[in-house]
Amino acid sequence: MQKLCKDILWLLSGGVNDTIRERNELKTQITATRADLQKSLARINVLEESLRHAKQSLRLPLIMLNTLPKSGSIFLVESLRTGLNIPVKRVSAGYFPMDLADYRPLADAAEGNAVSQAHLDANPTNLQLLSDYSRRVVLHLRDPRQALLSWIHHVHGYANIGQLRESMVTPVPPVSLFQSGLSAEIDWHLAHHFGNLLNWMERWLEHAESGNSPTLLISHFHDLRANPQTAIERILDFYGIPRQAYTPKDIPRTRETHFRKGELDEWREVFNSTQKQICADLMKGYPRVNRLYGELPSQTTENLQQPETLHISATNNGSPPHASVQKIESAVTASPR
Repeated sequence: MQKLCKDILWLLSGGVNDTIRERNELKTQITATRADLQKSLARINVLEESLRHAKQSLRLPLIMLNTLPKSGSIFLVESLRTGLNIPVKRVSAGYFPMDLADYRPLADAAEGNAVSQAHLDANPTNLQLLSDYSRRVVLHLRDPRQALLSWIHHVHGYANIGQLRESMVTPVPPVSLFQSGLSAEIDWHLAHHFGNLLNWMERWLEHAESGNSPTLLISHFHDLRANPQTAIERILDFYGIPRQAYTPKDIPRTRETHFRKGELDEWREVFNSTQKQICADLMKGYPRVNRLYGELPSQTTENLQQPETLHISATNNGSPPHASVQKIESAVTASPR
């Protein structure tokens, strides 16, 4: 009864009118807030369109990635493609260990605003074409032993679906090899593929030491694995692309992006002692590769994450690799000749 009396007194004192007035005020505020929100959304659309036009008007140079097979190539390409919003343009057939640039698509890609990735070997024709159309090239490398193991798993996938020829490598492994077990596959690839990896790397490292065009930026799988953003920024800086032009995207590290496991030293656990010795003996015949990857006691994450720890030695006088880091870094990233 007491509550009923209070309600009646509230009504008699104009409570209904106050409630209606408060409700109308709230409606007005909601309407105004919605209008402000619509204006903000419209402003965002205008700014996004302006940003799109700004990016389109920014003429980026061709980013030419020349990569060792199974070194995270696709992950690197996809990072640059999506982060810079530029297309991928193919400039060669994509074979290994011998691949030839086609000057027609290369000339088209050289117009800029594109990224290209290939496994071009350092033959005179490729060097001439790259010098003419892409005077700056990123040479992306990986420990050849781990690259070999990753390649074995990769080509095994082609064998499983009956498409060995599409692996685009010479020589093509025999089908019977893939019923022999992993150790036999490693033996075969050590005899037929490992030398190709070493020779491909050695010829490019030899070119880097020459200082001739095209100018190379040497990039490493372990740097990409440790800090993708830093690895990408080195490439942007090399090409003079403002870092603000790049928007990092979340690229998954999967088989599709050539990150099977992303490990550095899996080969140490998988290769037997004979296979490890074969690798060591073969690598000694390629001094530049051996300086990069063969003389470290243990290529653990700790001693490979720093970009400056593994660079080409500019000399062959027996000095430790780190002694000439600054010298070769300057030579490799100098202006094109």
